[in-house]
Amino acid sequence: MAVNAELWGALFEAARALKDMAPWRWADAEDLVEIVLEKNPVTVFCSVMGGGGECYGITVLLGADGYQRFLGVLEESDGVADPLYLMHEQNCLTLYWGDREEVPPDQKAIIKELGLRFRGRGNWPFFLSMKPRYVPATPDDSEAAVMTEALQNLFMCFRAMEEGRLEPQWDEDHLLLRCFSKEDQSWHIGWMELPKVPSLYPEVTLQDEVLKERLKQRPAISAEIILDLVYPDVPISGKKGERAALPLLCFMMDVTQGCVIHFEILEPGKPEIEALFDAFVPYVLGAGRMRLLRARNPWVFSALEDLCSYCGIPLRRTPCPEIDALRAAMFGMMQQF
Repeated sequence: MAVNAELWGALFEAARALKDMAPWRWADAEDLVEIVLEKNPVTVFCSVMGGGGECYGITVLLGADGYQRFLGVLEESDGVADPLYLMHEQNCLTLYWGDREEVPPDQKAIIKELGLRFRGRGNWPFFLSMKPRYVPATPDDSEAAVMTEALQNLFMCFRAMEEGRLEPQWDEDHLLLRCFSKEDQSWHIGWMELPKVPSLYPEVTLQDEVLKERLKQRPAISAEIILDLVYPDVPISGKKGERAALPLLCFMMDVTQGCVIHFEILEPGKPEIEALFDAFVPYVLGAGRMRLLRARNPWVFSALEDLCSYCGIPLRRTPCPEIDALRAAMFGMMQQF
């Protein structure tokens, strides 16, 4: 592909400057910097990885949606949710410093064309664009421009801390805001309250009272059921030049019988709540009210917690190793062909 040398050169330079500064000295992954960009019409929220001394990087959350999805990850930080699902649900641009083997081939080509050199493990920068229901990919030029401006301004924030002009004041209710004022043509920086956004997972109440009563009157049965939304690790290739899709899958499993009783590959744009109702309602109408419904995906609780309570079906948040084993077996076989 043709490389915009000026654009990608500036992006790699911004990454180098931040690596040399080591911003993880002042911030953890949950400490956010909001930047209202000057050159690109988007507001971003930046998170710094590396405070634990392991994975070093910068995440640039894109707009209110990216911020909302990041908060969704924090809400699910008890270790029960599927980490693969949470990762593939993000809307962000990410810079990692890793090993040469981790750098995508197209970015190795860019590094070579730009004449850049990186030595040692953990010192190779590479960039990923993350979008829900798509495979992580190398940012396109417009995304690279957003990330460049975000990293350059993030550097200025931490330079102010390094020089003692700004004291870190992170807490659970505040972030650092940097924005460009068109009125005086200058940048401003200061501590602000975290913006309020609705939960990514809204509470749902089924409005069809007749259907609710039908479900409630179904007989109780002894089945233990798992309902989950997961991503595979196997992409679906798109047309040449298009980004590969990563389909979202809905599994319903009867643990008592050890079998899958519902499976759906969600069409692009199909809401998660609709898919979950499509699995849950026909099962209860046909088989009866399960003894226990297990789940770990936050959308299951968003969609069905109220209805399960109404119908007297226990809904429990648990790990789902049965689904992990099934996913590994299914897509492990696919990778052999």
